[in-house]
Amino acid sequence: MNIPDTSADVDPIAAAAAIVHIQQLAIRYAVKVDQRDIAAVAALYTPDIDCGHWGRGRDAVIKMYGENDSTMAVSIHQVTNHLVDLVDADHATGVVYLLAEHQQHDGSWARLAGAYHDNYECRNGQWLIAKRRLLFWYRDSDTLPSTVKRDTTYRVFAKWPTLPEAWPSWTQFWSEHEVPARPHASLDRR
Repeated sequence: MNIPDTSADVDPIAAAAAIVHIQQLAIRYAVKVDQRDIAAVAALYTPDIDCGHWGRGRDAVIKMYGENDSTMAVSIHQVTNHLVDLVDADHATGVVYLLAEHQQHDGSWARLAGAYHDNYECRNGQWLIAKRRLLFWYRDSDTLPSTVKRDTTYRVFAKWPTLPEAWPSWTQFWSEHEVPARPHASLDRR
């Protein structure tokens, strides 16, 4: 359900509060990742989160972020455009855009743009990330520094779905519209 929706079972004030709490998850996540406070990052996830080959649970989150974040020196994450849809009083989905700058150990910088596709759950009165999938528009550096300490195939961005093609609506739109041969004249600046 989209919120606020006064006809739904969820009180509009409670729904608005839930959305604010969920949006704060994304902000807290970005700040805590950049601070390398990985225990605080892990606390934003459900206790039974599935972290793929790292395992399940918050200890797996700590292991996953320890491996990932040690491959870069400084990071600057900006989260924006956080769309939240409440499913019911205890479940929600969301898409939150990400712009990140990563300083590599060799001093060079890489930039990426992506979008987290999340599932959220309210447990014991606290909203948490229950599932997270990151899709990318681009990363301007696909090379890893020689100091990488983990599986080098993990950050091969070409193997992950990319945006905007991963969105079904994108494919549908372009199946119904032609690409213009030339940009609109008002956009041509000479």
